[in-house]
Amino acid sequence: MTFEKKSVWIKLTLLMIDLLSIYSALLFSLLIRTQTFAVLALEQTWMIFLHFSIIYLILFLLLFLLGFYDIPPIPKPASLFHNLLTFFFLANSTGIIYFYLNFSLLISPKTILLLDISFFCILLMTSRLILYSVLKKIKNKIVCIGLCEEIVELMNNYLPQNGYEISAITSFSKDEANEKIRTALKENNVPLVATIPELWDIAYKNNIKIAVLISKIYQDIPPQIQPISFNHFYEQLTKKISLNLVDALWILDNIPIHGNKLADLIKRITDISLSIVGCILCIILFPIISVIIKVDSTGTIFYTQKRMGKNGKIFIIYKFRTMLQNAELKGPQWASPNDNRMTRTGRVLRRLHLDELPQFFNVLKGQLSMVGPRPERPEFVKELKNKIPFYSIRHIVKPGLTGWAQISYQATNTIEQVEKKLQYDLYYLKNKSFILDFSIIIKTLRNFLP
Repeated sequence: MTFEKKSVWIKLTLLMIDLLSIYSALLFSLLIRTQTFAVLALEQTWMIFLHFSIIYLILFLLLFLLGFYDIPPIPKPASLFHNLLTFFFLANSTGIIYFYLNFSLLISPKTILLLDISFFCILLMTSRLILYSVLKKIKNKIVCIGLCEEIVELMNNYLPQNGYEISAITSFSKDEANEKIRTALKENNVPLVATIPELWDIAYKNNIKIAVLISKIYQDIPPQIQPISFNHFYEQLTKKISLNLVDALWILDNIPIHGNKLADLIKRITDISLSIVGCILCIILFPIISVIIKVDSTGTIFYTQKRMGKNGKIFIIYKFRTMLQNAELKGPQWASPNDNRMTRTGRVLRRLHLDELPQFFNVLKGQLSMVGPRPERPEFVKELKNKIPFYSIRHIVKPGLTGWAQISYQATNTIEQVEKKLQYDLYYLKNKSFILDFSIIIKTLRNFLP
């Protein structure tokens, strides 16, 4: 089974288990509350099921937002427990608000709600722990033909969490195995075999079905072995594209220069719809934010800045001011996490991403999209184009209010960090779709959860 199919089946299985669990928890809660096994025959039972089903739609959205279906990779126990507590609080709050707003209802099952969410959280935690335990024991063993720096990154950060284990690697050249690679192979107990026949012998003895091709395509692959290109394997595990694997031919083969008109139309309609909601939110919060900015420091409420958009077109981006009025007297500078130019209010606004609310007007005007590579300042673009290969390819699409690189990597203030962020931008450009955009928006919303 391919990596993509395995991931989809795991997610669907979890969804079915959670649906069964949440309704079982509700039924059990009703049994405790009514103290009768004839609970299904009670008049109010089906009314409760109806209203709880409406609440469940929101609860499952919360589960997606909190990453309960982002498997693989396997999350750390501390992260799982934190997300579970967050879900418990938000789920109960959602139910209470629902029944409070529907004050005309003859039912207000707050105790049943608390019991239901509590039992479901126990079942949710149990199902995830069992699944993670099983996934850790089930290892997809693979062999690799060839070596590269990226294999070290996979061994250290991605293979164990995604259920893969390298049984052996062979190299066509001694120069491929530098000290860094040899150290990583030793630490992960991966043997470096000398010949291809030795590699196939290990694959046969360990019933290995997958060979990852790194250096070159090897023709005489046994029929029981499924060959996978390293580029594809690396992309599926890391959700980014290594710049070492990118050349002009890769760009031509993988980045669509001309967009799909229907997809572009749907994206624009989505942008307009969501930006209207965002603009309304910005208008509602404007009086509070503007007063806080003015009280904290002298200067304007809004901050405008030139950014580079699609096809290199320059536009003006809007933000709530988060820095001192004369923060750039010495010219354009990279912002840093502990930037002393930032105001106290600015730090809070940036932490909550509220400084970017005015950019919904840029989306409404068509200068930004909701999702895309984040726009950069023209002064920085000029430098980055000269130092990072294929950096300009980001400008074939409209920049975004949020993006795959934005949610997958930290804020950048060095050339090296921009290079790493570009890897995620290339992944987005190669795989952009309505589904990926929706996923990015959902994951962006997680930043606003506790």
